[in-house]
Amino acid sequence: FDEFFKQRRRWIPSTVANLSLLITQASKVTQMNDTVSIIFVLFQGVLVFSTAISPATVILVIASGFSSAYKVSDSSIMGIIVILLLLSVAYGIFCVYGNPQHQLDVAKFATFFFTIIMGVVFAGNFKNIIYDFILVGKNYWPCSINATTNLSICNNTTGFIFPLTPSTMY
Repeated sequence: FDEFFKQRRRWIPSTVANLSLLITQASKVTQMNDTVSIIFVLFQGVLVFSTAISPATVILVIASGFSSAYKVSDSSIMGIIVILLLLSVAYGIFCVYGNPQHQLDVAKFATFFFTIIMGVVFAGNFKNIIYDFILVGKNYWPCSINATTNLSICNNTTGFIFPLTPSTMY
């Protein structure tokens, strides 16, 4: 875990920096290299944008899963969103100023904690899939998103924390 966490912190900033350079130098890159098209550069721009908004997306998926699992009120959902946002910001600040060994310890605890949280999210989203798609037969698009999210959760057994706080990992 320690080595993967350290590598992850190095990979993401360099990837985002390289993609940003590619996007800002798009005309020069496409002129100098026949295999790089403007469509490819636009696709890379979409990837940078999706990287930037992914923490918010995951926070909303978690809040939706809690809403489905426990039938909480809208104000409680807002509370969950605020708590997750504050946890993400606090973890980001801790990663900038904290001791590297303490960062790894906190990341291990957060991974364990969010593994439990994502179990609840999985159950809530799975409940939505069963109800909307099988029992009622409507809302096919949100069901496919829930199914994709749940498959991602199942395939990512060691990294539940990463979707929540990718900006702090960068």
